[in-house]
Amino acid sequence: MRLFLPLLLIMGVLLFGLNNCSSSEQSSGEVDEKVEPVPPPPAPGTAEVDAEVLSVEETENGTKCKIRITKVFGYGHSTPHISSDTEHELMLSRYLMSKNTKVESGKSYRMLLENSAGKGEEANSKWLISSIK
Repeated sequence: MRLFLPLLLIMGVLLFGLNNCSSSEQSSGEVDEKVEPVPPPPAPGTAEVDAEVLSVEETENGTKCKIRITKVFGYGHSTPHISSDTEHELMLSRYLMSKNTKVESGKSYRMLLENSAGKGEEANSKWLISSIK
């Protein structure tokens, strides 16, 4: 009897282990879906948004755009929040101006907005358009 119980226990563990191995092989063959990688969050001080351009004005300092934010996709670390359905007057970044980026009134774009407020300035007062997708 003393020999029979350990033998029965060992056989049960082996059968249970073999059963689990065969079921895992079957289930791994059934899963054929590709998992989409999660995009990285925006850089610190930036927000990714969809925005409609309401007006475009050329000034001596560059291109000024009045936009209405339609959707906010995400914020970088330590970025002040910016709300959907709000209007803002922003400048195009020097980089976009150097590439002769054309922004048209009445069109919607996916934009990366950069907050460049310094110490002592209101956080939502200094946004600029750093890239357009």
